[in-house]
Amino acid sequence: MSRRGFGNHRSGGGGHRDAKQLSRNKNRFARLDPDIQSRYDDLDDEPAVPVRANTTAPSIRGRGPTSNPFNRSTQSIVNTGVRNADIVFKCRAVGAAKKIEAKWLIKQLNQKIENFKPILWDENTRGDFEWFVRDEDTAQTIKMNSRRILHKDTGMRIELQYSRVPAPWMQLKRSEIEIIHNVVDKRYNPEKRLLDLSNFHADEEFTSKDMLMNLTKGNVMLTVLDHIDDKYGNIVALSLSNNRLRHLDYASALVSIAKFVKELDLSHNHISAEKDLEKFSGLPVQSLFFEGNPIVETFTQKSTYISYIHKTFPRCSMLDGVEVQPLDVTPEEININEVMPFRAGYYPNSHIRLIVEQFVVAYFDLYDGPEGQRTRKSLHNAYDADSSVFTLTIKHLNGSTFQRHHNDDVYRQYVQLSHNVFEQEHFSRNRASRQARGAMDIAVALSKLPTTHHMKDTFIVDVFLFTNDLVGFTVQGLFIDGDLTKDPCPSFFSRSFLVSPRENDSVAVVSDQLFISTASVERLERFKKLYDQSVVHGAAVEQVSSVQIAQIGVTGMGFDGAPPPEMRQQMTAAMCQFSGMTPAYSEKCLADCGWNYDFACTKFTEIRAAIPAEAFAAQ
Repeated sequence: MSRRGFGNHRSGGGGHRDAKQLSRNKNRFARLDPDIQSRYDDLDDEPAVPVRANTTAPSIRGRGPTSNPFNRSTQSIVNTGVRNADIVFKCRAVGAAKKIEAKWLIKQLNQKIENFKPILWDENTRGDFEWFVRDEDTAQTIKMNSRRILHKDTGMRIELQYSRVPAPWMQLKRSEIEIIHNVVDKRYNPEKRLLDLSNFHADEEFTSKDMLMNLTKGNVMLTVLDHIDDKYGNIVALSLSNNRLRHLDYASALVSIAKFVKELDLSHNHISAEKDLEKFSGLPVQSLFFEGNPIVETFTQKSTYISYIHKTFPRCSMLDGVEVQPLDVTPEEININEVMPFRAGYYPNSHIRLIVEQFVVAYFDLYDGPEGQRTRKSLHNAYDADSSVFTLTIKHLNGSTFQRHHNDDVYRQYVQLSHNVFEQEHFSRNRASRQARGAMDIAVALSKLPTTHHMKDTFIVDVFLFTNDLVGFTVQGLFIDGDLTKDPCPSFFSRSFLVSPRENDSVAVVSDQLFISTASVERLERFKKLYDQSVVHGAAVEQVSSVQIAQIGVTGMGFDGAPPPEMRQQMTAAMCQFSGMTPAYSEKCLADCGWNYDFACTKFTEIRAAIPAEAFAAQ
């Protein structure tokens, strides 16, 4: 492998600084980013940023301040006082590193915290885990979970803290960020879901502008990772080869961002510490290229080298292009609550959010009120005429104090229709009579239920299924039933709908499952915590492009509003003929314009000069 250009000294030229000046600059940069080495080639281009070293660090148990100012701990990194740094949040799990593994704690935090992406995860000398997050809401949620995470083997409840600190990385200019994004974009292969970031610093867009954008710089690496998180989180192959990487502190955030990477290339970097590779633990890597790193030369036997790799990537079956036997990994017992933790207010895209919320408001406006038993008959229009089904279950849930329903007559109305799948022996004989099928039968069944008033300000909506033909979502919250004039005690409900698309952005319910439970004090407290968390985070709306939606596989009019496949092919062929673009780009243009052919042609004419050359078919 050619190493030409690595560590070359510049020769001649006026204004070249002396060795003493370079040594002073080295000290600055080592504090800012320990990955930057003392290569004159790099140092001459690096902007001189004044820093303020922390020379008055408090002593630790009488040992005095740290004697080595270039220690690689996050303590030394964060105390650089970088000018124009963002304010971030330094989190700490007090004493956790003494008793538990970092991998276990990260998994627990991922389950409890939305969008948890730790940066510079490390262990300090006091046995604490430390890391940074950039969002204050995330930091506050971490603090809220203090002593609520229990490690059963040790009996330890994890104490979590955070503080506001300057970021240990410099800000990049907006123009620099845009150029980095452009370089990343052109290196992505959508067909293979591969992102090639090898020799990143040597990209023509950087060298032509005399820009030093090494991935050894924390701010450059974080900018790249943010862009991967925004656009390429589904990659299955990633190359970081030939990037002079000595440490993987910043790059370790990939574990929380690119969770599907099976092919990883870290070859021909400068990784020399065994513990650095462990920071990628958690990625499902099956093929790894790691040759050309100094750490590899320390292994004298092939088996020792393979064992070292398997500590981090136990499923690795291809190492440096050679097949190896992966470790026998016993599948863990699946806990659905851990695999799919509840995410309050999730919507796949803004269009689906609009459809779902309009449906929920309109549905419960007809369902509720003193005249609800009469107005619910109009809900037959909300259900599929023949294929819809409605079931009801009323049951006290385990885990909270038993509480009797506030009104026995109301309770009996529910029980007459209640169907509990956990008590098959009791209900199997009458299952048919406890299900309502078809729009008219469902409307009649709903009209026989007690009058209700649902508290819409307590609603939490979560979309759990999204295809072109079906959308599934759950609405849960509090409601009151029976005699509404007497202000009865609230009850808890969870209602799951499966709906299929109809014309004019309307939907028809094909499945309606209603669950009702009394709202004990414990249940109300749990629901309030869930509700508070959803308020803090707001609705999570995943940005899905119209091209991605169009590729789901449509038969007839679907939730994306795309035409049937035959018409789509005809429109794509016409667009190819008009524009000269390939079918893939022609389809993308139509999808981005909502499959409006005239508008797509107009838009193509406007942006013709900005379309890349590969979009056009070879003449």
